[in-house]
Amino acid sequence: MIRSMVNCREFFPEGTTSTSSDWSLRYCVYVSGEHVELAKAELEAVCRLLIYDIDITWYGRLAVLDCTANPLGFILERAALVQEGGIVLGEAPSPDLLVDTISEEVFRQHVPGKKTFAIRPQALEGGLPRNERVGVETELGKHIQGLLGLEVSLDNPAALLRVFIHPKTTIICDSEPSVLRRLLRGREPGRKPFFHPSMMNATLSRVMCNLAGVSDGGTVLDPFCGGAGILCEAALLGARVVGVDSQWKMLVGARVNLSQVEADYLLVQGDARSCPVIACDALVTDPPYGRASSTRGLHSLDLITGLVRNLDSIVRQRGESTCICGSQKMGLSEVIREAGFTIGREIGIRVHSGLVREVVTVVL
Repeated sequence: MIRSMVNCREFFPEGTTSTSSDWSLRYCVYVSGEHVELAKAELEAVCRLLIYDIDITWYGRLAVLDCTANPLGFILERAALVQEGGIVLGEAPSPDLLVDTISEEVFRQHVPGKKTFAIRPQALEGGLPRNERVGVETELGKHIQGLLGLEVSLDNPAALLRVFIHPKTTIICDSEPSVLRRLLRGREPGRKPFFHPSMMNATLSRVMCNLAGVSDGGTVLDPFCGGAGILCEAALLGARVVGVDSQWKMLVGARVNLSQVEADYLLVQGDARSCPVIACDALVTDPPYGRASSTRGLHSLDLITGLVRNLDSIVRQRGESTCICGSQKMGLSEVIREAGFTIGREIGIRVHSGLVREVVTVVL
């Protein structure tokens, strides 16, 4: 069970809640296939920010959420690796039984005023061969047309009905695509006013902020801020951000980028090993490594070791509130364990044959 921590009521319209004894509200979220383990970790972290309990059941890349309020607005606005999400309209043990589970009442309640629709099946973990998925699409489409008189529109449907077919279950939902993923592509490093090749991309920056539980109004520190790629995403989540870097040139660029997103920020030139920031609610950082990064003659491992030793005195929010990304060759996980901390998540991301990144969260 995912338990809540932060009040996010502004995302939930009136009429979406139910009594504590009614757990009939079910939602599904489909995550990206580019980094499945990371996508699952991000969704679970985002759900922990909600004000109520959520039960998550995974069917491959599909998460089915049981909860007492609609979390989709918050999840789709916040999670970088979520592709789409929707309200569960029906579920059956197998695709051939799905038609029997669909009632006109359910469709009229959840697809009001819509005149066109499309059905798009998706197999999960070998759920069904392509030719059989086409059969499901045809049969279900005819059934819905007969119930509601809707027209099929493959190009621009008013209602997109997704059928997720897993060996254990078949689920149909009224799906809504992520808008955030398009926005993140527009915020990639090369599109920012200040660019440096060492800057982290917007998608991974957002994921790391979510893993660390960055919240609206909290203070987020990046002690290796560079051009502020991570801090920009934290600021867009409503956080006050503090960046530390040893290079004045990078801080000047960070100021340009943060000004573009109208961030509440503070930038400090300093050494992460003796961080000048006394306290923050969350720490999210990508320490320098590789030829594009300058460490002023210091080994990256020395820098990160010095920072990790001081985490307990810098980060005031307990729990999984620190997220660090580094090259696997740095041995980041070993450094954290040797400093006496517990690792929450440890996820490898292959960038290319010569570079595997580790995304690690620290439990304080």
